[in-house]
Amino acid sequence: MNLVAGRGCQHRPCSPSSRITNQLRHKMSTEKDDMILSQAQQIGDEMHLDLWYPRNETSPVKSLVIGLMDVRAADDIRVSYDFERDGWKIEQASTFEWAGDDDVCDPDWQEVAFVQAWGREKTPDLESGENAQVEATPTKDL
Repeated sequence: MNLVAGRGCQHRPCSPSSRITNQLRHKMSTEKDDMILSQAQQIGDEMHLDLWYPRNETSPVKSLVIGLMDVRAADDIRVSYDFERDGWKIEQASTFEWAGDDDVCDPDWQEVAFVQAWGREKTPDLESGENAQVEATPTKDL
């Protein structure tokens, strides 16, 4: 069976000629795409990127896929905001190889962690005047 390796993406790895075509397409991207990409900033040793209104149907970006480029191999994670639970959902793929004739190449993203929004926010303790840690609400088992 002919298997195609991937890094958790939903698309087949590209041939060198299609990579060149994709690079040209990227240069011709729309102003909306350029606006989103221009919002990524390096601050010190961190990359900052905001998801702009991801629950709007017209928003082109609904989640972020974060990968590692290093001598240490690691699979990607996908981060999105869950508005129903009010927090960040982190997913990992489980499938990284597909049959050569597989048109979908589904990485089978599954939730592995949930981070409550503002879960570590300190609030003033009215009695002592000091900051107190808000206790996080336990989430259901994944």
